Amino acid sequence: MNFRLTENTPGKYYYGTVDPLALASGSMSDGVSIILAVINEENNIPLLISRIDSLIVTGKITNLKDIVFCDGGSNDRTLEVIDSLMKEKRPYAVRLEHQNIKPGTAPASLEALHLATGRDIVIMDGDLQHPPEVIAELVAEKARGYDLVVASRNTEGGQIERTLIRAIISRGAEYLARHTVAQARKVRDPISGYFIVDRSYLEKLEPRSGLYKLLLYVMAANPNLRISEIPFSFGMRVHGVSKLTQRSTHFLRRYLKELNFYREIQKKSKNHSRVT
Repeated sequence: MNFRLTENTPGKYYYGTVDPLALASGSMSDGVSIILAVINEENNIPLLISRIDSLIVTGKITNLKDIVFCDGGSNDRTLEVIDSLMKEKRPYAVRLEHQNIKPGTAPASLEALHLATGRDIVIMDGDLQHPPEVIAELVAEKARGYDLVVASRNTEGGQIERTLIRAIISRGAEYLARHTVAQARKVRDPISGYFIVDRSYLEKLEPRSGLYKLLLYVMAANPNLRISEIPFSFGMRVHGVSKLTQRSTHFLRRYLKELNFYREIQKKSKNHSRVT
């Protein structure tokens, strides 16, 4: 049975294939949940789900509890596609949080967390530039005792296909991240949007509007994480338009503001660690 939960906040709707009372109780399992940020991905989502289903059929993923789509205001058929997926029978639940506003992918993912029931949370994009096949590797690496495992484009074995403008923006963003967040120096891809982390490190984060680099947020707020990286190949987008290219003219101003927020969060987390 499908359930629809509606908050009093205008424009925010929650859908799912789980009893809402179970979600409200806070009952969590030891499995894996995937949170996918999407905007106008009607052509990519069916391909993504098909590839995840193949991983389950072949036994490469055995403990997937649910996939939570976090839509930031799609105006194509994305919501219809997700609604159709929720009606299909699968060994995992498919859920949707729809936001008509666009607060940033980081707070959107954090607000979708309450719909996820797994203990380990995979954060990724729904545009297929984050290959779903890497999910199994992330889960296996985290099981070795890490708090956070990052899928890295820059570590040995990783690859990336991108335009010149995206390469320049990314390298500059990485440089600034390492000079702002101490734990960003532990990884080669500190601005990756593809990682797995224990949900406890996400639950303490405020879903503040205007943030996009959730990985930096996690590392700034949690100063003593056990972190690992695995390589992955980041490909060119097949369907749709890159959101980074669309907002590149405003990227630097927004990113500097975002880094300043992480700097303050890092100070608070360090002070808290000293006190405790």
